[in-house]
Amino acid sequence: MGEHINIDDFVDALDPEILREVTAALDIPSENQDRAIFRIGQAVRACLQLRERLERYPPTTKKDRKELERIVATARKLSTLLSNRSKAVNGILEIEWLGQTISPNDLFSALDALEDINIDPGKDGRPMEYQTLLQLARWLEGIAAECGGTASIKDAKGRLIDALNILRDALPGDIIPDELPYSSLERTKIEHSRIRQQVDRRKTLKTGEL
Repeated sequence: MGEHINIDDFVDALDPEILREVTAALDIPSENQDRAIFRIGQAVRACLQLRERLERYPPTTKKDRKELERIVATARKLSTLLSNRSKAVNGILEIEWLGQTISPNDLFSALDALEDINIDPGKDGRPMEYQTLLQLARWLEGIAAECGGTASIKDAKGRLIDALNILRDALPGDIIPDELPYSSLERTKIEHSRIRQQVDRRKTLKTGEL
């Protein structure tokens, strides 16, 4: 279990120079640096909150994990189908869902969250060991894309790896290990890029463009 910290105090005390080094590692232009630093602070806060939630997960059985795996796989399939829908189908869905308790966008957000669930195949059924790290990597990639930077990774190298190495000593020791799971990070980046493309497509459909 990770060390208990006051998250608000921890984020407020982050060294701005370290955060600036992270933006440099992600090749973020100087005019977007302040916004990126603020967003990295938000990512760290969310990362620490996620770590606390994961520590409260109940133990699961092999049957439970298989059930969760089926839910995640189904969410990914449905998310892909919805992302590739035509303009006409999108209009029908908007009409049919009108006035219901959940909107199409709410459903898409829920599916995105389900797609990110990772279940440890180990006997104890705890959440995946690197789940907090991988989520942090997703946030950093999103910040880089938002602020005009780059979060590259290939063959255990790249700007995302550099950014994580810089952040390691600034965060609790159990979040970014000394030996990074490079293959998992690379798979996560590919998957997250796919999801962001789907989100962009949804926004395009929402504005009536194809």
